[in-house]
Amino acid sequence: MHTVSMTILCCCLWTISLFGQSNHSAKFWQEVTEKSFADKNAERQIIPQKYRTALINWEVMTPVLESAPLRFSAEAETQEVLIRLPMPDGSTEQFKIVEAPVLHKDLAKKYPGIHAYAGQGIDDPTAYLRFDVTPKGFHAMVLSGRHSGV
Repeated sequence: MHTVSMTILCCCLWTISLFGQSNHSAKFWQEVTEKSFADKNAERQIIPQKYRTALINWEVMTPVLESAPLRFSAEAETQEVLIRLPMPDGSTEQFKIVEAPVLHKDLAKKYPGIHAYAGQGIDDPTAYLRFDVTPKGFHAMVLSGRHSGV
């Protein structure tokens, strides 16, 4: 009886942990108004036709980014690290990501806060993602055969 109870308890805990992990993608971003963070004294240089403003939950995003394998490594072939990005039309798209450094090793040591990544679309297999994380924030570009660049 004790073994059966322990087995059921372990299965329940495992199921809860799976739901918790899959729910992380929803916790990456929080919709916010541009007015909540915009500099009132700054003149905006670029005004896109369509856009969304979102706040990153760094407590959730950072460990995911740190687990991304290095591009072209053996781990990149077998390990799947997924993130979901908000799109301008109100939807989100999922990407498999890898760390894809663009800085020379010496510069990377000098500026440890700059990291670059690449991603392949899961929902849209034609989508290609490039993004970076720097002390100035998160910057991303998505190119796709299904819609214009984002």
